[in-house]
Amino acid sequence: MKSHLRERQSKLASKKYVTKGVECFKKGEHQEAMNNYRTALELDKENTDALVARGALYSSKFVKSAVKFFILL
Repeated sequence: MKSHLRERQSKLASKKYVTKGVECFKKGEHQEAMNNYRTALELDKENTDALVARGALYSSKFVKSAVKFFILL
């Protein structure tokens, strides 16, 4: 019973960290967003929202880097 309750609490806390991460991402606070996604995944390794959000953050960083590279050419 205790482990079930602890697991549920971890999943709820994980969702809150994803929400915080998305808010940070929208403000351009990418490192803080990544920290929140990382914490979310530590609490719930199966949190698909955290995985997708982290992927979106990596993707946006890659795209920005690629754009800067081609502008310099």
